[in-house]
Amino acid sequence: MTLRLNGDSSGFTEIKAPNFAGDNSITLPTGNGSAFQLLKNSGTAGELEYTGNLEHTTTGALLLAAPSVRNNFFKTFSSKFQIEGIGGTGLNRAGIAVVENCTTGDPAYSILARSHGPGVGSNTLVANGAWVGVHSFQANDGTKFIETAAIRSYTAGATGTDVMPGRLTFATNGGGQDVTDRIEIAADGALRILSNCPGIDFSQKQGAANNGTMTSEVLDCYEEGHFTPVLCGGGNAGTWSPSAGNGGYYTKIGNMVFASINCVGNLAGASGQPRVKDLPFISVTNAGAGNNASYSTGSLQYWDGSGADFMGPLNYPNSTYIYFHAYDGDSSGAPAIVNGNHNLHCSLVYRAAV
Repeated sequence: MTLRLNGDSSGFTEIKAPNFAGDNSITLPTGNGSAFQLLKNSGTAGELEYTGNLEHTTTGALLLAAPSVRNNFFKTFSSKFQIEGIGGTGLNRAGIAVVENCTTGDPAYSILARSHGPGVGSNTLVANGAWVGVHSFQANDGTKFIETAAIRSYTAGATGTDVMPGRLTFATNGGGQDVTDRIEIAADGALRILSNCPGIDFSQKQGAANNGTMTSEVLDCYEEGHFTPVLCGGGNAGTWSPSAGNGGYYTKIGNMVFASINCVGNLAGASGQPRVKDLPFISVTNAGAGNNASYSTGSLQYWDGSGADFMGPLNYPNSTYIYFHAYDGDSSGAPAIVNGNHNLHCSLVYRAAV
């Protein structure tokens, strides 16, 4: 059966029923609705109403510019909302833009949230260590999509009312089916290079050629801190009574240690070459004096009436100390230390064993 509606001046519109129509009825809304709205079933089947909302397909997914639901995402991820576009240089790109026009208040939000409840609308505490959300980047291998990189969020600590510590991980794909966590921002804000990350690569320097002969250009460690140096003798160590302010500072880049030392105090019962021990890192062990690159500025001075100075570090014979050659005014180099007040100011550079 066909219902033909004629125009006021010309033309017509036909509404046709199928050959086997069944016992169907359609009730139109009482108003005209607004521009760009859709008609949909209301709470009662067959009763239509205007709406600006899109509805789920029969598969449970909401599609835009897609003929059917994709089920070949990474690890069979099932998307309930899919947008597909046609690339190129034009504007037919698949994407979502959210713009909030406001003079005050919060900006536009993109929220990934989780509740541990079993049903929709539940409010159930999320436990420590739970995976909260992920931004997953995927590319097609000809059959399915493979994850190339991901930014993940986890809870990171005891959770409770108004308490929800969290951390972020950044993962990349080294050339396989899965991504690996490389960098983490911890709950306390610390930026951590994870064990699966080789480090920070400084091999590329824009506008300049790399003519070095080094075998590795990766910064494995950077650390700053302070330590307490101890002055002693090489023969009889003696007793060190440091004054206030006695200390040292260091910067470790890779395996190179840059240290500054300030030792002030009284040394009793010491003999032999003057030494500074308790350096922040064990140095590379060398058999002979002078084999380990190290440098000193400043001097070790004591006040015993002779005005002798000790200058220049020679070696790190076994672990965390450095000893100085002794100059007693006639450059004889006698390895001797005199009890009394001592004052050492120097800077060191050495290669750490770790």
